[in-house]
Amino acid sequence: MLWWLLALAWAEPTEVMLLWPDVTATVKVGSQTSGLPTTMKLEPGDHKAFIVAKDGREQIKLFTVGEASENTQVIDLATMPAAAVPGGKFAFSRAGAEGRPFTVDGIDAGVLPATVVLSSGPHVVVVTMADGSEQRFELTLKAAGDQTPVVLK
Repeated sequence: MLWWLLALAWAEPTEVMLLWPDVTATVKVGSQTSGLPTTMKLEPGDHKAFIVAKDGREQIKLFTVGEASENTQVIDLATMPAAAVPGGKFAFSRAGAEGRPFTVDGIDAGVLPATVVLSSGPHVVVVTMADGSEQRFELTLKAAGDQTPVVLK
């Protein structure tokens, strides 16, 4: 049993290719930072990837690197689970836009008014108006209490 623990203590880093759909994003794993996609030497075990999009939005993904091998391990970060990040429920509304569809960060969020669970930080909200025009709002959200009202102006 002791030999197994010693083997883990001296585990060699393995080459890992990290994939992400947005090639303008950057990733930080431990002390290494790079554009995506990238190849890094990482120790076997659990890791957090801090991904930053060109517009400043951040995501944290969890992934596990297997034992070292001669082959490069390929990890698609888009399919890995997200780490819990500070945030909360945000209640979006806009006068005159009731029942209009909207997106948050390019993802369908329903129709106004609506409550959406989001991380704190920068987000882009787009409301599609009755005439087909879009109204864009760049916001920095910070959760306050059980539900934070966000009035789009």
